[in-house]
Amino acid sequence: MRRFVGPSLVLGAVAFLGCQEATEPVPDTASLSQGRGRGAVVPDQYIVLFSNDVVDSRGAARGMAQLQGFAVRHVYGAAVRGFAATIPAARLAAVRNDSRVALVEAERVFELEVQERPTGIDRIEADRNPNANGVTVDLDVAIIDGGIDGDHPDLNVAGGTNFSGGPSSNWGDGNGHGTHVAGTVGAIDDVNGVVGVAPGANLWAVKVCKNGGICFTGDMIAGIDWVADRKRDYNNSVPGGIDFAVANMSISTSDDKNACTGSSGAVHQAICGLVDVGVVFALAAGNDGRAKDAYPEVLAVSALADFDGKPGGFGSPTCRSDQDESLANFSNYGPEVDIAAPGVCIFSTWKDGGYNTISGTSMASPHVAGAVALYLDANGLSPATDAAGVDAIEAAITGAALPQGHTCGYTNERAGQGSDEPLLFVNGAAFGGDGSCDNGGSPPPSNNPPTASFTYTCSDLACSFDGSGSSDVGGSITSYDWDFGDGISGSGVTASHTYSAADTYPVILTVTDDSSATDTDQQNVTVSDVLPPPSGTAMHVGDLDGAGKIKGRSGKWEVSVTVAVHGDDHGEVANAGITGQWGGGASGTVSGSTSSDGTITFTTGNMSSGTSVTLTVNSVTHGTLAYDAGANHDPDGDSDGTTITILKP
Repeated sequence: MRRFVGPSLVLGAVAFLGCQEATEPVPDTASLSQGRGRGAVVPDQYIVLFSNDVVDSRGAARGMAQLQGFAVRHVYGAAVRGFAATIPAARLAAVRNDSRVALVEAERVFELEVQERPTGIDRIEADRNPNANGVTVDLDVAIIDGGIDGDHPDLNVAGGTNFSGGPSSNWGDGNGHGTHVAGTVGAIDDVNGVVGVAPGANLWAVKVCKNGGICFTGDMIAGIDWVADRKRDYNNSVPGGIDFAVANMSISTSDDKNACTGSSGAVHQAICGLVDVGVVFALAAGNDGRAKDAYPEVLAVSALADFDGKPGGFGSPTCRSDQDESLANFSNYGPEVDIAAPGVCIFSTWKDGGYNTISGTSMASPHVAGAVALYLDANGLSPATDAAGVDAIEAAITGAALPQGHTCGYTNERAGQGSDEPLLFVNGAAFGGDGSCDNGGSPPPSNNPPTASFTYTCSDLACSFDGSGSSDVGGSITSYDWDFGDGISGSGVTASHTYSAADTYPVILTVTDDSSATDTDQQNVTVSDVLPPPSGTAMHVGDLDGAGKIKGRSGKWEVSVTVAVHGDDHGEVANAGITGQWGGGASGTVSGSTSSDGTITFTTGNMSSGTSVTLTVNSVTHGTLAYDAGANHDPDGDSDGTTITILKP
């Protein structure tokens, strides 16, 4: 929800014919397992946004592609103007220097944040509002996700499109996530299955995620652009336009709490362009359990843990461990997150005509998207046509929500960290309801004081501490505070500390639970700056690990290789002298001694040529151990234990 007053940034104010280029397959996902879901960069894939004076996105993209020799995957012309493409490293500088280009951004991959009345519908009191019962909410909602099961009997699916690879008509759901989201927004109010917040809403599948759940930013922007294009056409009375009231996107996004500018990230700019044509944007806050700097133009949603559909904290955990009527233990939170909604153990529609129970801020966000459609329908209002109208709707939704501490509200254990999200409530006067809630239930279980417990390991003067063995019956631990016994303190479930001298230190762990009860565990920890002598008579290279990385835009690169020395008892050997020889794209000798963990890392300088680098270990020396080169090995299989080769990324 935007938190500023003034004119909004207007993007894409020109007509555009289509927004998908089928000239390039979607990027290979096999190499993206590392960092998946947290914005991992897709090699050689870029999003390029044009400056505002470029009128013809398609013509400019095609012309640039022909001139520079690259393949275009999507062209954007409504929410933003630009394209997504595979651009060779040798041509990237020319693209950046083109006077028409305002932004070049590496494409990234994110992932989906994962008639019985569902507890979520019950908890926000949609069941008590006559405007949400036995009705059909005839408004259009875009589900920007992994597709929708178009044949599900409990959903009114109006149509869709696909940007995740393959024909645009293949917008069906092979994952289940998008269909689950769609059911929470608008499952039909009949005698079958479940019911949504805005029953019978016209659901549009905008498929931007592959069936495995990964979502490329270029595809996400293409989906947002498609919705903006049709909304703009409707605003301008162009045939084929769709009057979208709200879009839901339950997908991870980057952090940016600043209002949109030309230097904002491409996904952020695209969302701003969609808001500017009058579409409210509900966005999952994410499942990292941290403070989230959400985009100010959206309704960012955190997840409530609720197990019985009622306030008061009376419910017992069902599908996962958490505390009833609290912020979900996985949910992101903070002052930039606008509102909370049920997101734990939510029952909804699923692919192949089924139903399923899952959890996540992905499940919280569609409650809010459905509430937007319900609010407009209950008040006989049309969807917004510009950003000011979106602001007014967002203000109505958050204004009707229940503050923390309200009789019908919830307890947010992160309140002391600026997490003041109110709880979505659709039975207030703003929705035509009477303001009542269901306070039934048994008294909550007693919250016993917590029990503190920790373990530790030390090597030389460095120690690692783990307090995960602490427990709390009937509640949850909210903080872990460490006193390392030398005047230094720390916090967190786990902690690390390096002492300045060998000694015995009284280490204390204090845990505090959500009722402010505490407990401590104290242990005397002895550290020594004298390493134990290695056992056995011989040593060898026990592991060789290496990696290369590109350094900036120049194309230069560097390689780092870590050598691990083990004794014949497989223990780590410190103070072993290593000499080695670079080969391939690097040259020269290296030398040094292993640290207390038995390893040493050698790094090349920046290299401008070569496609591979080798490092060969020539000798290993020690005061008491002999070097057995014949025993060298690598458990990862990346080398023979003596020589390793690293390819240029």
